[in-house]
Amino acid sequence: SNALPALEGLAGAGALTALWLGRNRIPAIPPASLAGLASLRVLALPSNRLTSMDALGAGHTPALEELYLSHNGICALAGLGALPNLKVLDVAANRVSDVADLASAPPLTDLWLNDNRIVSLGALATALRAGRAGGSITCAYLAGNPAVEALKKAGGGGDGGRPAARAPGLALGYARAVRAMMPGVQELDGDDVEPVLAR
Repeated sequence: SNALPALEGLAGAGALTALWLGRNRIPAIPPASLAGLASLRVLALPSNRLTSMDALGAGHTPALEELYLSHNGICALAGLGALPNLKVLDVAANRVSDVADLASAPPLTDLWLNDNRIVSLGALATALRAGRAGGSITCAYLAGNPAVEALKKAGGGGDGGRPAARAPGLALGYARAVRAMMPGVQELDGDDVEPVLAR
């Protein structure tokens, strides 16, 4: 946390493999700021003032494996198709409502989308089915989105439409819905999926 107002001064840092600039005041990722960072594997800009991921689509960071952009003001996923090696995507606690770009994402292992503004699990499922990301995800965080909370409130924890007793942990209907979107998911919102599905 240095109160940095911009992402700049990275020219000549081509050997850089990780960049952690959380808790600053960075409002944007200028495409030119990432130019020459072809070896970058981890980019972490949580708790800044970002509103867009568009610059990631410029193709300057093809080696990127982990992207941490939580606690910003991002409204739409973007640029994922230009990140062929991406495995971990953390955009928790933003304003994300548009997840269509997941269709262009590479096979992810971790997807942290909790505490955003996703109003339709159908839109999320469509994006995941259209691309390669859904089948490889083993860890997902989706709680805190209107679509998830509505499913839980409507009795998405019950079997056959019957509401389940309110208990800590995952609701059965929610776990089933996510498993249908992400067949390999093992961890959902911090809980093991298998014991829930075995009920």
